[in-house]
Amino acid sequence: MKSSRTVRARVLAGVIALMGLLNVLSSAFIPAVTGRLHFLRQVLPPVITLGSRSLTLVAGFFLMAVAWNLAQRKRAAWALTVWLLAISAFSHVLKGLDAEAALIALALLGILWWFRRDFSVRSDPGVVQSLLFAAPYTVIFFFLYGIAGFYILRHELGAPFDLSAAISEIINLATLQNMQFYQPLTRHARWFTESIPLMAGVGAFYLFYSLMRPVLRPAPLTRRDRDVAAEIIHAHGQSSLAYFALGHDKSYFFNGEGTCVVPYVLVRDVALAAGDPIGPPEDVGPTIDAFVAHCEENDWLPAFYQVQEATLPLYRDLGLEALKIGEEALLEIQPFDLRGKIKEDLRTAVNRARREGWQFLFFDRAIEDPTTIAQLQAISEAWLADKFGGEMGFTMGASPIAGSAETLVSAVADAAGQVKAFVTWTPMFATNGWTADFMRRAPDAENGMMEYLVVSTIEALRQRGAMLLSLGLAPLANTSPATSEAVLSLEKGLELVYERFNTAYRFKSLQQFKAKFAPRWESRYLVYPGLAALPRVAFALLNAQMPNFSLTELARLVRPARQG
Repeated sequence: MKSSRTVRARVLAGVIALMGLLNVLSSAFIPAVTGRLHFLRQVLPPVITLGSRSLTLVAGFFLMAVAWNLAQRKRAAWALTVWLLAISAFSHVLKGLDAEAALIALALLGILWWFRRDFSVRSDPGVVQSLLFAAPYTVIFFFLYGIAGFYILRHELGAPFDLSAAISEIINLATLQNMQFYQPLTRHARWFTESIPLMAGVGAFYLFYSLMRPVLRPAPLTRRDRDVAAEIIHAHGQSSLAYFALGHDKSYFFNGEGTCVVPYVLVRDVALAAGDPIGPPEDVGPTIDAFVAHCEENDWLPAFYQVQEATLPLYRDLGLEALKIGEEALLEIQPFDLRGKIKEDLRTAVNRARREGWQFLFFDRAIEDPTTIAQLQAISEAWLADKFGGEMGFTMGASPIAGSAETLVSAVADAAGQVKAFVTWTPMFATNGWTADFMRRAPDAENGMMEYLVVSTIEALRQRGAMLLSLGLAPLANTSPATSEAVLSLEKGLELVYERFNTAYRFKSLQQFKAKFAPRWESRYLVYPGLAALPRVAFALLNAQMPNFSLTELARLVRPARQG
């Protein structure tokens, strides 16, 4: 649902655009009332009335241009509109005593002032500061360029050079008025005089664009911010994304009480949150609301990746939309066993391991043996060589291959002691659980080694009293539309991606591997502001998760998957 402030801003923006159109029409096409114009010409020189007409035209163009940003509730757009309306009211009076248009401009100015608190969306402060620093130098350069041109081309402009005349002509040309003192006699001189309004227009457009740019970076984090976030995440981080919320790529948004945190990354103007807010359940809903409002104030698009199904109503209450992006495989560790037909492959793998002398390795601290570390790194490099986009990030790929005091590494070696596969595990702090991060096997690893590794890890964690194990997300699993008629649905699009991208990332085989453990499947969603914003959110997600992805690989990535 759109807030009343947003609705008011959009209505006002539409009216302001119409005011801009009125300015353009009244200055360019609608003649002034003859009696009023005659009176003005008796008390004011013609240069003022003609200049005011040009000023009205310029103000009208800018009012129409600024209307879009005014609809986004931009503070800078509000300030600029206030000035443009004041200029419009003033110029309407001076160009032809057009009191009706001036009163409309003043009425809109009053309405904008009354609702000034509605326009609170910030522009990037760094850009604004740069513009303020550069503006004097830019203006000086512009006038020096014009003065130098009038002096150098003085014999081609029909009049001797005069400094005050040159400055006046620069102002006239920059404000789209006719020249008064000079007349270009050659093609070179004509090009020069045409370049001045062109430069002024480009400069005004750049100024306008820069003032409206969204905040490009979040506020810098302090050490205390990271400490508070870590405390909240350790106390309430229940999902498989909890450990990744501590990554140094993350920024943090806290609720007002400092009890709930949203870990996110800012990719251009998309604030991409890693899962649901982390904190007490009663604080999650208000924190979502506050984060969305925070994004609105900074002109960001809010998005949440891997949201749980139970929290979807909290997002939908704010008018956000959700798209299923896969299912997460979860295992209860304590009751897990190998019984049942579905786990036949697991039993086969365990029996083969015993028969062939495979060795299970388990590390709950940093690995000290350099040989083991070198073998793990070699497996990882060989695995990455077959993948597009390099190492993944954002919600994966953060655990150290060599282990740490906070993460686990499990591996399987053949009878000769050569490591053939490994998995790194990150903590799900508040549930006494663990989630798989890196899952990698050597090209010559025997069939069943990864199954044996996971089964052995479950047993090792059971002895440590762990309760929950996540095998991670099965991307795009069960996202196809419920009916075959949904040809143009988003879900149908995801089904196409599932088929095309399977060649590179083997989504199907990944889901099939996880299904061998008979997990509990839980749906995960991407929450986003609306269909129009989805391409930008998808691009931000691609950049966050695959920071090294190269567009030159795209043709290979989307080639049809091999059959069989």
